[in-house]
Amino acid sequence: MVVSAQIEKYALQGKCIWRTINLGYTSTYTIPVPLGSFILLRQIIVYPFVPYFDRVPTAISSTVVQLVLNEQGANNELTYIIRNSRIPAGATIPANDHPNNPQTIETWQTYRKAVTIDLRLQPNAAAAIYGALDDLAPNAQEREGGLGYSNVPGGILPDVTIDANTKVYPTGEARPFGLTPYAGANVIDRVRTRFNAAGQIPPVNLADAIHADFQYPLFTFGYWEFKGATPESLV
Repeated sequence: MVVSAQIEKYALQGKCIWRTINLGYTSTYTIPVPLGSFILLRQIIVYPFVPYFDRVPTAISSTVVQLVLNEQGANNELTYIIRNSRIPAGATIPANDHPNNPQTIETWQTYRKAVTIDLRLQPNAAAAIYGALDDLAPNAQEREGGLGYSNVPGGILPDVTIDANTKVYPTGEARPFGLTPYAGANVIDRVRTRFNAAGQIPPVNLADAIHADFQYPLFTFGYWEFKGATPESLV
């Protein structure tokens, strides 16, 4: 992780301190921010895990998770999609096989209030349904046709339904469209999926002693905590 000269100067002057917090086990967490201070989130270390469906050994429900960080009372959001590339969803796990090594995410985001963290399992893509190309409404001021690679009308389908309640638009549309703007109650844009009970982290299956320690998420968040008001510059 690169430390800017200005942050190093503030650290030597006692104006900021490097902190880490380790969170895990559940679907929601909070990073506290002291009153009158702010933090600069710089690093997230993700320890891959193998969630189990209905606590049944070797029945993996998903190996892709969505990590979302928000500041309480604000709209600044960071969203990360994390995949365990070693064990695919729906596979069985050999007795001595475990997830791969930790993944490090370098980031840069300031927060003045507590940071709320939500984690959800992404729906299994095996059930994905790729929808038909929709013409956009004239008042949307968007071009008709595919919006992804090469922008060839009909060449790329703009939406994917990955479960009964979630529809994503991964090809660059700024907002979801059906035949009319904002059609449907559950459509969303990009690849960020909605949080619901089906995506929460399941409890550990204690009967599966070999894999029990690898069934829940673990994260290390590293951040600079600054005292007082925002300095003139952090770079």
